[in-house]
Amino acid sequence: MDMLRSLFVVMMLLALPAASLFSQEGPYVPCVGCDELTHAPFPEPGLWFNPDQSGSGFTFEFQNGVMAGYYYGYDADGDPEWYLVTGPLQESEASGVMWELEVEPQRFTGGNCMGCPYQAPDDPETLPAIRIEFLQRAYARITLSDGSIQYMVPIPYGDGGKAFFAAQTPYLFPTISYSPYASLWVLVFKEPHEDEHDPWTWFSGVFMIGEGRMRTGGPLAGKLEYKVFQPGPPPEIAAPFGDILCEIDETAGEPVCVLRAAGLNPSDWPRFRIPIGNLTDSRFSGETEDGIIVQGFRLQYD
Repeated sequence: MDMLRSLFVVMMLLALPAASLFSQEGPYVPCVGCDELTHAPFPEPGLWFNPDQSGSGFTFEFQNGVMAGYYYGYDADGDPEWYLVTGPLQESEASGVMWELEVEPQRFTGGNCMGCPYQAPDDPETLPAIRIEFLQRAYARITLSDGSIQYMVPIPYGDGGKAFFAAQTPYLFPTISYSPYASLWVLVFKEPHEDEHDPWTWFSGVFMIGEGRMRTGGPLAGKLEYKVFQPGPPPEIAAPFGDILCEIDETAGEPVCVLRAAGLNPSDWPRFRIPIGNLTDSRFSGETEDGIIVQGFRLQYD
């Protein structure tokens, strides 16, 4: 996480009437077909940064629709500083945006150093508001008060990743496995229903998902595949269930992933579209054309 200094320099200039230093900075993560989705998964908790400007960033946590986080950066002399950012997420009506909120960062000073006797910090200084928009589970747009923009993604420090479709996006697709072993996931499915809390519309199961591999031959050449297995009765029987297949959408010319069952036609079993920014090392979220939702939760990981 070497990224963040430039972003803080911009934040220090929030109150100045100067023109924007950056009109748009950060990675581009496409979201094929997102306008058709009805479900908005909560953002990915953890460390976020702009990989194009390493050295500073955010830590985000989300509970019950409320965000709490910290910005880590530097002052004009290059000394480290941090800011508290918190507020409730608002489901956005803007095209291409899932969640949004405006926060006034609070700057804290005067506390004790690590290992020093406790000293309460001074009353925080409130900075001009910034706008945070989560476009996908793992993709955010941050607009400062001067109009400058930063795009950020989480740091996949626990499992790494690879930009399998680097010509279209620098987004790191997760490996999601304990190579050479497949990782355990709980897949939770939900049928469309007016009552979000109706337990009978949810059903789940434990699955195994293998390491993502870019295929080089056969009908899947040039496509990224994560094989999905369903554990059977012992001794150690795992039956093929299907895969998560990521490929370039013919219409959009950008990558998108689909959870599909093996050997079944689309009419026999639903196909779940997974925007690539909703596929992370710990979670994924997809949806069918009929509004059936799948959420994947990685076991023994966090």
